[in-house]
Amino acid sequence: MGVAINPSEFLVAPDDVPYYLQLLESPDREQWLKAEAVLIPFAQGRAVPDANQHRLLVDFDKACVHNKHLVDAGALPTYTQHLLRAMTSLKGLNFQYMELEMVERLLGQLNRAITMLYLVVTLSPHASRPAMQRSLVDVGLFPPHQLLVDIFDCLQVHHAIPGFPIKRLMLLVYVWITTILGDLNELDRLKAARRQHHHL
Repeated sequence: MGVAINPSEFLVAPDDVPYYLQLLESPDREQWLKAEAVLIPFAQGRAVPDANQHRLLVDFDKACVHNKHLVDAGALPTYTQHLLRAMTSLKGLNFQYMELEMVERLLGQLNRAITMLYLVVTLSPHASRPAMQRSLVDVGLFPPHQLLVDIFDCLQVHHAIPGFPIKRLMLLVYVWITTILGDLNELDRLKAARRQHHHL
């Protein structure tokens, strides 16, 4: 007789990552929740989920390895689409007349989608590679995704909603752009190297 085990109670094997990414693309919300319960702690380098999955505490070394598996399995476009879907679900809603439970559910979904994308962009060892940087430019700025454009549209419309994750979205934008351009210290080094090369 088999024993039913919640998949979020054990560390998912790298070979199983594509399966959970596929669940995340499902139109069924229960499938999303199942995938999120596994993929978020996996990206954090954990064997089990936190009681509060919004926390971004990670086991850094394991998290980097796990996020490499996620990127190799196609997590970046899948997570991007998941966040776009979470933002799209907010469009046209009048939050003043909605039940608090529904608002919390929608914002919780948005928070989890932000968390997943933030972790894979921040902790992937591929982040410094040109291929990953080109992918971030393509997904962030150009059709069909245009994630960064949609994030600013979402902020413009919904920033006044109590509990709306303004700082989380802005932090995602920040790590997205700095992954493409490098941080300020790196930019200063590139400027100095350019001046030296051209004897300026």
